[in-house]
Amino acid sequence: MLDAWELNFFANLTIADATTDSDNDGVLDSVEEERGTNPLVNDNVASNQRPEQPVFMLPEGEMPTLASFEGADYSDLDNDSLRSTIWEIRRTSDNAVVFLREVKERTDLSVAPGVLDLSGDYTLRVQHRDSNDLLSDWSDPQPFSIESSDASDLDGDGTEDSYAVDGNVDRDGNGTLDSEEDEVCGLSDLTNAGAGIGLRSSNGNITCLSISENNKLPMALSLDRADAPYGLFNFRIDGLPYGEGIQAAEIDVTIYLNAALGEGSKWYKYDDATGVLSDYSDNTVVTETAEGTQIVITLVDGGIGDADGVVNGIIIDPSGPISAGAVAASPTSAGDSGGGGGSLGWMTILGMLFLMSRGVRFHSTENKVSL
Repeated sequence: MLDAWELNFFANLTIADATTDSDNDGVLDSVEEERGTNPLVNDNVASNQRPEQPVFMLPEGEMPTLASFEGADYSDLDNDSLRSTIWEIRRTSDNAVVFLREVKERTDLSVAPGVLDLSGDYTLRVQHRDSNDLLSDWSDPQPFSIESSDASDLDGDGTEDSYAVDGNVDRDGNGTLDSEEDEVCGLSDLTNAGAGIGLRSSNGNITCLSISENNKLPMALSLDRADAPYGLFNFRIDGLPYGEGIQAAEIDVTIYLNAALGEGSKWYKYDDATGVLSDYSDNTVVTETAEGTQIVITLVDGGIGDADGVVNGIIIDPSGPISAGAVAASPTSAGDSGGGGGSLGWMTILGMLFLMSRGVRFHSTENKVSL
């Protein structure tokens, strides 16, 4: 917000920000600035009513860790359309927010693997935003509990049994067994029975959770085994620094594959909350090696790449490589030639070989597929 605007209405620069609603009329102060209305006068409700408080009930009994929530029905007396739903999940033991996301035009929610813990107790509340940016009151918090055991993880190590691999190997080649390192974990390689894929975090403790194969993803994404041969890797990183005065942690995760990726493959993230598959190539670097392929992805706690949306020392990430052509190509951006033909000169070939030896960044487009 402009300093002059804040000083005019609040006489200082510390009262209002992008999250405040000083006159409690359901319109954020930042929106009042855009509209040219007075942020200290509750003059918006008379002409445009806020959405009604959401009312919903959770099903009885314990829920699985891959919980889905439905029934946050939207109602607005002046028939404004739903712009988004804000979902907040808190852990009961310490009231800490473990999930906070605003999801456009949906009243249901699926959470990514790793957000909710076995035997955990939580509360869920929701808020609706209408097409005029008016916010409803929060719903009453609804308590729920997660089941104490997971039939897909009988040994309780956090990894689905069908995707678990032997930890007594050294997949990152640093001379230490994977089982002896908290920052390393492994998943099965769907393209090579008996082999395994290694994942190493540059900070924190990493747990490999599972693989989302194409048959576990929404049918609307239209992915088959050839499109996503490795599936999407679900993992969780704990123990990152966070708190007042501490910058949100930015980390790199290196993934060790046993073979080269298909030509033109890109790294995509799947968002369980929105049902969107997004090109993540701008934050991904691939290096071909004699042993296979190393992919480094950059993630930020509570920011880019983190599915829980909260700076809480935990990063949740479902992502993986998808073959060229599996997702509809976006229009050619300005500066791209859009054409081709002819042969490569020897200097060009040498340059390409040099880049491959150093690690090259995936070419990025803004591809998205939504439900």
